[in-house]
Amino acid sequence: LRNMAQMDMITSSNGMILDFYTEALIAYHPDAQVLFEYLPNLVPLSIELPETTPDTLPIRIGMPTDAWHEKDLLLLKEVLPSILSLFPRKVELHVFGWNGNTANKEEPNPLEALPITYHKEGSFMQYFERLAALQLDIALLPMRAIHYNHFASFKRYTEMALLNVPVIASKRSVFGKIIKDQQTGLLAEHPTQWKEQLEILINSPSERER
Repeated sequence: LRNMAQMDMITSSNGMILDFYTEALIAYHPDAQVLFEYLPNLVPLSIELPETTPDTLPIRIGMPTDAWHEKDLLLLKEVLPSILSLFPRKVELHVFGWNGNTANKEEPNPLEALPITYHKEGSFMQYFERLAALQLDIALLPMRAIHYNHFASFKRYTEMALLNVPVIASKRSVFGKIIKDQQTGLLAEHPTQWKEQLEILINSPSERER
């Protein structure tokens, strides 16, 4: 409540929760100037998209990320060219949430030589609909094995799970704590493992559906 009293606005998609926190904050800090605002669920219950099947080509490989994690894509620098070589005209590469421009202008985008389509995430009201519209077949969630990434958000995995998109993620990161390998996703550590797991999903529609 102490932290909430310092906010400008608090939103929720649950009216009862919003009422509860409104009453609790007024009782704790009657002078708090906080605006409570109801917002509908930003994850649509139904999204109308063109019908696809596991056999639909090309297979769309997505990398949901943001500018904070641009360097994590370095883990795929060797993997993606190899995959494109093995599966010409069978796969497409998409990055969602980052425009490809590095924070340090002297450091080039590690994937700039690859045929990747970059997609803006838009406003938070459009975010999930835009992500769903990509109709990804496979999602890659690389994270470097650094201290920060052991406590980073795992929302990208949750978003892919909501969309039923199979995930390959870094083992030595927060994803390694929440994904059960071979059950709720695939975990990889070295480039060879990333490549092997990706080949399995590309070659097997049944594995992507599992």
